[in-house]
Amino acid sequence: MLRRHNPAKGPSVQPGFGRLQRATKRTATRPGRPSRLGAVHELRQSQERLAAIINASLDAIVCVDESRHITIFNPAAAAMFDCAAAQALGSPLERFLPDAALALALARDADGERTKMGEMQGRTRAGRSLPVAVHLSVQQRSKGAIVTLFIRDLTARKRIETQRQVMEAKLRESQKMQAIGTMAGGIAHDFNNILAAILGNVALAKGDLGDHAVARTSLMEIEKAGHRARDLVRQILAFSRNETPQRNPVDLADVVHETLRLLRVTLPPSIELKVQIAKQRPTVLADATQIERALLNLCTNAVHAIGASRGTITVKLDSTRSESLLQERRETARGDHVSLSVRDTGTGMDPPTRERIFEPFFTTKPVGQGTGLGLAVVHGVMQAHQGSVGVQSTPGQGSVFTLYFPLADGAPAAQHRASEPRVTPAGHGQHVMYVDDDEALVFLVQRALTRQGYRVSGFTDPHAALATLRAHPGDVDLLLSDYNMPGYCGIDLLREARRLRPGLKLAMASGYISSEIEQRAKDEGASALIHKPNDVEALCEIVHRLVQGNGAD
Repeated sequence: MLRRHNPAKGPSVQPGFGRLQRATKRTATRPGRPSRLGAVHELRQSQERLAAIINASLDAIVCVDESRHITIFNPAAAAMFDCAAAQALGSPLERFLPDAALALALARDADGERTKMGEMQGRTRAGRSLPVAVHLSVQQRSKGAIVTLFIRDLTARKRIETQRQVMEAKLRESQKMQAIGTMAGGIAHDFNNILAAILGNVALAKGDLGDHAVARTSLMEIEKAGHRARDLVRQILAFSRNETPQRNPVDLADVVHETLRLLRVTLPPSIELKVQIAKQRPTVLADATQIERALLNLCTNAVHAIGASRGTITVKLDSTRSESLLQERRETARGDHVSLSVRDTGTGMDPPTRERIFEPFFTTKPVGQGTGLGLAVVHGVMQAHQGSVGVQSTPGQGSVFTLYFPLADGAPAAQHRASEPRVTPAGHGQHVMYVDDDEALVFLVQRALTRQGYRVSGFTDPHAALATLRAHPGDVDLLLSDYNMPGYCGIDLLREARRLRPGLKLAMASGYISSEIEQRAKDEGASALIHKPNDVEALCEIVHRLVQGNGAD
């Protein structure tokens, strides 16, 4: 306790108070001025408030001395680096920030300014790396600089950024698919008409020639090339169109057996094919034709991956349970699924290649040996079936592609139907009106149907076809129209024809039939939709069924 000043005795100072007591006695006589002890108390309170702020900070705050040893390590820093403050104090800063020496060297001339050092890699006590953002402040003192680092964990932000990049990549992929679909729809009309004319005339020419004619070999080569071009267009449309597949209860074992029967014919003798089909396999809702195409594409890819070496392709059908919402390229809900996998012992793929395998026209095959559409078709088929594709591959260890099908809820077991024999089409003078803007295709259909006993009227102008129908509405048994014609839509032609002649058999043909087009055509009374190009025999068969009133497949 300070003693009061006694003028009789002169000034008296209690030992140990020194300058603080003298300052207190000087300021005590001045009303309104705080004492030195009050200043000390306020300083202590300020330090306590500062400590509370540091301890409550969500960012890690670390102070180091001139030798870069830690002097302050707040609770956020302890949680971030998984190290108690007592164990961190006195440790070199490089224990938690390996690149700290460079950061401090760059900021050694700063004084009192907060400097952003950017992103760097932190390290926990256990050695786990984590991304952090670092700001620092330097206070110059007579005994050396004191550096305070403000550190923020970027792990959550990086995770969100990664998810955003994944979503952006998916959006770009979706836009790319949409652009390809638009392109496919544009080229399919003209290109399919050309292919239909080529293949149809080849078929007619082969029928005109004898079995041993010299030109027959050339015609067969033309036909083979035409089929390749037709299959290419169909593959483009398979993944780009928005048509809903005709999904029915299917036992995928039947699909596997039928596909592998076709594959074995072309399989090299150096490749062994193994099949594993589980006894208990639930029914799925699927379009068997599309699944056959997807499985055949995967198997063909496996053959190419093995190449000239000896190898094995294993096709496995089983039921599985998915517990992950996102696993590699799988994006499927949790629950029971049927899995169909194709495993090969080929060359495998590195991560950059795996990321691009579903892109349209991306291929690792030499020029002329691949279109880059096989896996894009698989991806499109599985999306249409509300399923997904899983990919596992390691360079030098082969690849595994797995198709995941959701179960058919309450669907009855699939019934295997034997293929029906093809009906030999034969007309008896029935009148077929065919409308298409392609003159070569009109000429082909006229020749083909006339040979089968039909009376055919061909038109390249839909207005002329309507004029003929108005003049003789009861003389036509079937109207077959193209969908897309310059300045005119086949849907409008069907609508007007049905108004002129209720009950007239109607059909539509197009190289690109979306689900919307299909529905509109059916609403206008179309009994069949024919995908071009179609071979002459199939076209005649459809016409025969429609004329006979049996509908069309």
